[in-house]
Amino acid sequence: MKMNQQYMKKYHYKKNSGIDYSASLGHRMNIIAPYLPKKGKILELGCGEGLLSQSVQQKTGADVFGVDISSSGVNLAIKRGITASIADLNKRLPFPDSYFDLIFSDQVLEHVYNTDFLLSETYRILKPGGIMIIITPNLSFWLNRILFLFGVYPMFLEAGEHSKTYGTMFLKKYMQEDQAMGHIHVFNKPALEDIVLAHKFTLIRVFGSPLSWHLPELFRMPYNMLDRFFALFPSLARDIILIGMKHK
Repeated sequence: MKMNQQYMKKYHYKKNSGIDYSASLGHRMNIIAPYLPKKGKILELGCGEGLLSQSVQQKTGADVFGVDISSSGVNLAIKRGITASIADLNKRLPFPDSYFDLIFSDQVLEHVYNTDFLLSETYRILKPGGIMIIITPNLSFWLNRILFLFGVYPMFLEAGEHSKTYGTMFLKKYMQEDQAMGHIHVFNKPALEDIVLAHKFTLIRVFGSPLSWHLPELFRMPYNMLDRFFALFPSLARDIILIGMKHK
């Protein structure tokens, strides 16, 4: 846990990362838009630089808050108009009970050491009838199922704290970055559903979502076509988007 916290604290978000997230961001917004309240309070857990929070704020008339352990991420989120602050998601969240109408996270749950505690905190600060949205990588996504047959270490799992490429064999040369991302718990659809239900949330729906990688041009188009197809099936999709609700 200590190494993960140190990594996330030191992670430096850049205003212009050079990576175009517009396609994946647009797809996420299309899925979650029907569940967004038109007013009230919304919280993003692990808001980072505030890109998704900014899109949510522009889509709704709600007050959007964000928390993140990275000071550089929080500073960028504030510049984007988000009410952001530094917080450790492994500890009690700095908000009163039943405070938010919707709470969401994107690519965050897999970085949290105590996922059960975070979900209990989410339940605590969410209003009765409030919506929770979790977006997280799918350990059982279609490419991992193929890679495992060839003995390749699964994507999203990390065998060490210094590099995410350990065990990836022939895929190493296609990875633009080798820095481990601090993944601790990686979910598939059944595991995510189970832990959400264990914390008394009502499961509304689970979606699949694609996410493009920066592959060589030769592989980019066929990969993206397959990824978009398998996104139609949440258990095979690259990312899982789970919609839950706190009991009224």
